[in-house]
Amino acid sequence: MIQFGTDGWRGVIAEDFTFAAVRRVGEALALELRERLGAGEPRPALVVGYDTRFGSARFADAVAEVLAAHDVHVYLCKGAVPSQGVSYSIVEHDAHGRVLVPASHNPASFNGLKVKGRSGAPASFAFLRALEARIAGLERAGGPPARRGLDAAEDNDQLDRIAPLPDYQARLGQLVNLDTLRHAGLTIVVDAMFGAGAGIMPKLLADGTSKVIEINGSVNPAFPGMRGPEPIAANLTRLSRVVQDGDSSLGLALDGDADRIGVVGRGGEYVSAQTVFALLALYLLELRGWSGPLVKSVNATAMIDRLARDFGVPVYETPVGFTAMAPLMREHDAILAGEESGGFAFRNHLPDRDGILSGLFLLDLLVRRDTDLEGAIAALRERVGDWFYERLDLPCPPDRCDEVLARFASAGSKRLAGVPIARVLDTDGQKYVLEDGSWLLVRYSGTEPVLRLYAEAHSPERVGELLARGRELSGL
Repeated sequence: MIQFGTDGWRGVIAEDFTFAAVRRVGEALALELRERLGAGEPRPALVVGYDTRFGSARFADAVAEVLAAHDVHVYLCKGAVPSQGVSYSIVEHDAHGRVLVPASHNPASFNGLKVKGRSGAPASFAFLRALEARIAGLERAGGPPARRGLDAAEDNDQLDRIAPLPDYQARLGQLVNLDTLRHAGLTIVVDAMFGAGAGIMPKLLADGTSKVIEINGSVNPAFPGMRGPEPIAANLTRLSRVVQDGDSSLGLALDGDADRIGVVGRGGEYVSAQTVFALLALYLLELRGWSGPLVKSVNATAMIDRLARDFGVPVYETPVGFTAMAPLMREHDAILAGEESGGFAFRNHLPDRDGILSGLFLLDLLVRRDTDLEGAIAALRERVGDWFYERLDLPCPPDRCDEVLARFASAGSKRLAGVPIARVLDTDGQKYVLEDGSWLLVRYSGTEPVLRLYAEAHSPERVGELLARGRELSGL
């Protein structure tokens, strides 16, 4: 059964993720969109894009053929484009949304679909549940979806082929002074992770005193040397080595569709995405003078709450995923929304993640402070104190999820790893916030069959104790 999780629908290529399944999603999307617009409304339009994974271009063509056959105007990307570049095209072409064929950080055997709305934000939970129900109904009815060849659709004014990157790159130049970064004398190593973000940072920062060294910039859907194109420490050993060997300023890694970022310091050390989130918040509030709410997922750092208190702005905490975060970001005109996995969104841009803009803002932070990454982190710690974070993923079949979470709920403890529990939140899973500010969160992944344990505390030892206690309670 096709189900959309916190970041789209994903499946194993040729087993779950097939041309028949992709076409069925396209059919359901066209019918749902036309019904919601109603009679007499202009013909709906969708942007269709894809990343560098195996078969992504052909899967995107398959979606486009079905949409065109159902009289949906298609703006089909000419090549692989970062997720946020495709989303920006929605606004540029006044489309009703977009379909993207990526599987984000999943292993090479996977592909997926993400559906976005008119603002570029992820489609709402209500829309996705309706889409799933329509897909199921079409499956029961049987019969293949109608299709129209792309050339015929183009001749019939039902399809335009577009190149979104120039407009997207121009928008980045409006949000950060690229000329300043070009002449800042920085040496930056960018790990494109064989994904759709390859070539963009070198182009943006060319022709100055700064130097961009790109690695893993070719198209290779096998993602050699990594389990999947996810910018986490385990996948960034080559980036760390190149940064160290070249005495570079820092390393930036983009995931497969370039909407998330990972960061490595001058010494090759991985910088937690939680620290990156706090650095970006401090940059916008202090150095850029932005004022407004912050939005964070339930698994994001307590440093955001501390900064919010210092600057007198509210914080809104949501379930994991930008499907939940984007509506609050738009409703409250938040300046920044972020999650534990390295995805960050910014006011005046898109209510969705942008790994490339996140990287540019980090570089601008260093230039404005006239410091290196280590100095910026030290300044952050002076303000918020020391915080350490770790996540533990435990394989867990979906049919055991409720049992494991119930075990936590029935524990009835007033203390966790020796510290009194201040409050328990059930926003997404179960989060135990302790009196010293540390916390433990247990939740089932929305994209993989794993139970995730998250912990943050003032020392690595405390983080380890919290995770150990969480694992003990899980019984896994």
